[in-house]
Amino acid sequence: MAGKKEAPGDDLTSALIEASEDGDRLTTEEITNTLQLMVAAGHETTISLIVNAVVALSTHPEQRDLVLKGEVPWENVIEETLRWSTPTSHVLIRFAAEDIEVGDRILPKGEGLIVSFGAIGRDEAQFGPTAGDFDVTRTPNRHISFGHGPHVCPGAALSRLEASVALPALYARFPELRLAVPREELRNKPVVTQNDLFELPVVLA
Repeated sequence: MAGKKEAPGDDLTSALIEASEDGDRLTTEEITNTLQLMVAAGHETTISLIVNAVVALSTHPEQRDLVLKGEVPWENVIEETLRWSTPTSHVLIRFAAEDIEVGDRILPKGEGLIVSFGAIGRDEAQFGPTAGDFDVTRTPNRHISFGHGPHVCPGAALSRLEASVALPALYARFPELRLAVPREELRNKPVVTQNDLFELPVVLA
């Protein structure tokens, strides 16, 4: 941070420091937290999207074949992965500002709750009895893995774009790519908010 103050450049860190000095009054801690959020939200989640798509295609070879034959667009793979194995599994705890009616229950004011994107993506009321299945032909596919309304992720379009470039390029070079270990041996990171793996061992072919 000190280095950027002394020699600012054309980058986000320098812009945040400049904005703070111009009157926004961001503390060093606030700038640091903002940068950490950008790395987590703009980098790790997109990696998870790509990794989760590879896992899904590797464990559903009939679905992969549809895509590689050009019968299903890569866009469908991305949207179905976001629904079926979303990179953000849960939103951290929130508190009800007032009594909220949820179905046939009342969530009392002040009650804490955690929103599960993972559960929402597999809701049979929305996606039918096959909600738990990975299906690249699924239409419509109205998931909310990037949030909704005023809380929608500002990087949603970029994440989709990155995945739409990375996945076709990966499978164009390695069309027979497969997992090097059984699916049950893949290790998920113990993070409540993220659906991340420690590593993804694959055979490139």
